[in-house]
Amino acid sequence: MPHLEGNGAKVVFVDNIYVYGRSPGRKVTEDTPKNPHTKKGKIRLQLNRMLIEAHQRGVPTLICHFPDFYGPNE
Repeated sequence: MPHLEGNGAKVVFVDNIYVYGRSPGRKVTEDTPKNPHTKKGKIRLQLNRMLIEAHQRGVPTLICHFPDFYGPNE
């Protein structure tokens, strides 16, 4: 992510849970390995890695993973 450093940029990325792939049969936590099995998940993983690299270079970065919600009772 070029040009974020040095200009005071902060990045908040609202993401889905595609990067985690198929359910491991237990709650997904920050320690759950990211193992996408779909094209969308693999693209999201690339974006996550780019954001983590920006964070390591000093850009304040937050990645939020939210599940999909369907209907009033889901």
